[in-house]
Amino acid sequence: MRLLYSLAIQLYGVVAYAMALIQPKARLWVHGQATWKKEVSGLEKGPRPIWFHCASVGEFEQARPIIEKFSASSPGVPILLTFFSPSGFELHKNYELAQCVAHLPLDTPRNAREFLDLTKPQAIVFVKYELWFNFMKEFNNRNIPSVLISAFFHENHLLLRWPGRLLGKNLDAFTRIFVQDDETALRLAAIGVENTEVAGDTRYDRVLDIVNSPFDHPAIESFAKDDKVIVIGSNWPEDDEIIIDELKKLIGVKLIVAPHEMSSTQIQVWESRFAGKILMLSELEDTIPDNVKVLFIDRIGMLSHLYRFASVAYVGGGFGKSVHNTLEPAVYGVPVLFGPNNLRFDEVQQLKKMGAGFEVKSQSEFAQMIQILITDSEKLDEVRRKLKTHFEEKKGGSAIVLAWLSQALKGASQK
Repeated sequence: MRLLYSLAIQLYGVVAYAMALIQPKARLWVHGQATWKKEVSGLEKGPRPIWFHCASVGEFEQARPIIEKFSASSPGVPILLTFFSPSGFELHKNYELAQCVAHLPLDTPRNAREFLDLTKPQAIVFVKYELWFNFMKEFNNRNIPSVLISAFFHENHLLLRWPGRLLGKNLDAFTRIFVQDDETALRLAAIGVENTEVAGDTRYDRVLDIVNSPFDHPAIESFAKDDKVIVIGSNWPEDDEIIIDELKKLIGVKLIVAPHEMSSTQIQVWESRFAGKILMLSELEDTIPDNVKVLFIDRIGMLSHLYRFASVAYVGGGFGKSVHNTLEPAVYGVPVLFGPNNLRFDEVQQLKKMGAGFEVKSQSEFAQMIQILITDSEKLDEVRRKLKTHFEEKKGGSAIVLAWLSQALKGASQK
């Protein structure tokens, strides 16, 4: 099974190189494959780092509270941060707590050996779904303490079903797997992987940190203070097709829109549908005119703070590949709407069960649900109370991982 996996990885590389001729994202990935050795070269002379690996931006948010707390308690230990996605690398390549930020090379046996030879990590932290089996085999062979954090495997996950479970058994290459829930631990045990411990999702700690961080923007505060506000976050054109007509019908409601990507085409759609009533953040001076109904955030990195202004939030992605971060709005006590592609995320299923997250499958369902939420004050209060309790119960996963990491480093130093 590992041979088939390695052949599939090689095929992925070939396809990516071909796609780079016509696709900018693939071109960035190929560039990263050519530069990773240079990116990690400075680590050879210093102390051995702790290696954190994330797929992209969302997984980085799960690693971030651990990196921040670890760096505060162990300032002399370098942090190596890698990304598989070029978008994650581009956004965080200057992250101040990492001594080195690099692209992850393609998961071939040769690259795994060479990467570990060059970086010599003391311990390794992979996040959630980042399962690169040649790297895992190599760091297991070298007895490097390793951990997978915030892991969640739904019952139909490829690695839990035949024949994928033959590869899934290799998850025991990690020293420890910190899973989000008991169900994931039981599912892994069923295929013979028992090196698990329930620690929850470290993103709960991250979003709680964001809530408590300062955010000062008087113009946006003034725009949002007297009306109900719906924050549309990480939306794609597929989401817009479902929501935009219904949003246009709402009276006495303002919108803050922060799309997942800054596409000129998507911006033009919003400008045409809300002509004369929409303002780009980049055009904002000191105040927002009274006639503006839509504030369009054409700037990266603000969304997690903007949810504090919401009465209701819609998180995009659910009408495409998968829904984006629903915890960012929920931590403010805000009910969250999203599309149907959300099964990969345990936190979304929990929000649905507790009546704080609402899946919509069509434009009519969105119209019905948004009307209920913006007009029913008692329901909003109920959601707020439920979410406050929920986040209190879910925090603390980072401390569990940090305690393990501290013990792993002590054990490594005694060998």
